[in-house]
Parts: sequence; C-alpha cells; structure tokens
Amino acid sequence: PLLIEDATASCGCTTPSWTKEPVAAGAQGRLEVQFDSHGKSGIISKQVAVRANTQPGITTILIKGNIPTTTAKTANPL
Repeated sequence: PLLIEDATASCGCTTPSWTKEPVAAGAQGRLEVQFDSHGKSGIISKQVAVRANTQPGITTILIKGNIPTTTAKTANPL
C-alpha cells in the first residue's frame, strides 16, 4: 500500500492535507492543496514535496496559476 508520510509546501500560503491511512493498490487516497491568494496577483508557482514509500522517496508537485489583479484589489476592501 501507498503511505504518504509527509507533504511540505514551499511557502506558508500553501497548505497540503492528505490521506493518513495506507492506500491499498487499486484504492484511492487524497492529496489536497489550499492556496491563500490574499494580497497576491499575477502568475504564481508553488511546490509541494510529498514524502512517501515510493521510488523516488520524494515527489515534487508543481502548482501554477494566474491571479487577476482585480481579484487581489477586491479581496480585502477597505
């Protein structure tokens, strides 16, 4: 079975969560990543390093997005 031991994000604005129980062959687990875009705009690129009982032991997931400038300005109106 797959066992995800840890998932670490490249910054504090990105938070991973994952299935803590072993995932049997053919079964499904979950790795979710939440990104807080507050105060950010433009192109973003974040990494999540997943440590598991796999070869290689660490797999890096790259998340890319584009946050419109209007979203950044209206996210926290004063």
